[in-house]
Amino acid sequence: MSKTMVLAWQRSDFGAKIERLRRAYLMYWRSVSLPRERVRALSELSSTMYEVAGTASVKWNSRRPSTWVWGPLGLWSYLRMEAVSDLMWKLARKNEVPLSVDQLDIRQSIKRKRGRLEEAKRLIILALNGSSLLGESGHTYALLFVGLIEVTLLLEGGEKNEWAFAEAHRLGAEVVPLFEKTEPAQAARVYRALSEIDLRVGHPLSALVSMGMAECLAREHNLDDQLVKIEPRKRYLKTILHML
Repeated sequence: MSKTMVLAWQRSDFGAKIERLRRAYLMYWRSVSLPRERVRALSELSSTMYEVAGTASVKWNSRRPSTWVWGPLGLWSYLRMEAVSDLMWKLARKNEVPLSVDQLDIRQSIKRKRGRLEEAKRLIILALNGSSLLGESGHTYALLFVGLIEVTLLLEGGEKNEWAFAEAHRLGAEVVPLFEKTEPAQAARVYRALSEIDLRVGHPLSALVSMGMAECLAREHNLDDQLVKIEPRKRYLKTILHML
């Protein structure tokens, strides 16, 4: 394969994900005698698998023939990410390696995706105790609190949960503006999540507004990976509103 073809492959969306997985695996195997580095490598690997599983789901659902390759990679990542995260957790506890807020956030996201809600909630609360509204961790705080709302809704029932609705709007009005200029991709993620919360608690119009905020950020900053997730959800929300 020529150098030009290799570069083209690595720059493609699919190729970039494969390259990230490869690099994370290499980092893991090269840090056998360094527990702290091995924990970091496992966290990065599980994070990449979680991201690949999410991207693959969107690509696969587009039903385009060019996206069929995402199916096997997405399924493999989905099935393996929790085991990798569990190994990271055991290694960190065994060697007394402290985990960062971001690493805890990755782990709770994986647990939520696999339906381990009680465990996810404990991890979120642990991570929130180490995060802040200020500084570089502002977006992490917002994503963690979104996770706490979503887990609470799933555990306690989501219909007409006004606490969840109020907290979601507090985040949207007070927290996201603190980092939407410096971290637009993360802000778009939070707005998307807030939209799903609004819809779950019975406020589809508010859900559409939040998704619109995410779309504005994604278009302004050319966040194609966000737009591919936003556009189908926005169409769905408009359909719901037309039916009311």
